[in-house]
Amino acid sequence: MTPAELSVMTELAAVRYLLSDAGQEDLLGLHGAQDRGKILEQAGVRASTLESELGELLREVYVHHGELFALLSDVDGSRPRQTIAENLEHIAELLMDRRYPSHPSFLTEPKKADLELLLRWMVDAGQEAVSVSYDEATGKALKMLAQPLELVNLGQTKASLRLDGRILKDLLTRVDQPSVGWTPIADHLRDAYGLQPVLIDLFLCFLCQRDHRAIGELDASPIGWRSSRTATSASHRSRRRRPTATPSWSASSRPGPTPAWAQHATWFRPWKCSATRSRS
Repeated sequence: MTPAELSVMTELAAVRYLLSDAGQEDLLGLHGAQDRGKILEQAGVRASTLESELGELLREVYVHHGELFALLSDVDGSRPRQTIAENLEHIAELLMDRRYPSHPSFLTEPKKADLELLLRWMVDAGQEAVSVSYDEATGKALKMLAQPLELVNLGQTKASLRLDGRILKDLLTRVDQPSVGWTPIADHLRDAYGLQPVLIDLFLCFLCQRDHRAIGELDASPIGWRSSRTATSASHRSRRRRPTATPSWSASSRPGPTPAWAQHATWFRPWKCSATRSRS
């Protein structure tokens, strides 16, 4: 570190101390209110200047002249971005791609409102088995979430549910047996595709509205969507519903309407559940 670089860091530390409550009490206790205000204003301006200088120094050291070494993998150590934060994000993307080579690439972070719209559309499209129309908000969710998840054949005004996408096809294959635990499937979705818990919940909720229902692991009693149970409750299972003339649940087997995402997402996550076929 050069004397000039050390000087920038030392002065910045001093200015930040002056701006702190402890520093003001220690250094400005004998100053009047007007003088104190002027000193703090000047210190704030000086702090902004020094922070900018320090940022340039760090960029020069770590971006222009620094080196990156992957300790546990063969990730490329180049620095193609202009800032430290952007290069760190680039490295994180490389590591995630290496860990989860089959993960979907989203254009935006999955949000509660978009997940609710996507779940509702998946249920409707799965029941109709044909293209269904969608509004502007749902169309956005389909583009941002459903397309990366390979869930949709998207038209200009209508869309149909894809059952041949990698993730959904994999999921339907795994639950197509007399009894299957949900925990191993959730682990598989996370480990194979790098899915976040809210996206794993999305697929479980879709199953529970498509042709399954939630039941208690020990007593096989039906469990309502709006149950007050918490994540520490006993294990649960989901049972395949008996086929009916219509794709919707009967009043006795469907506990209620589609729940708000915030009310069921966390609760479903820890289930050890299964899909058990009912005899026809």
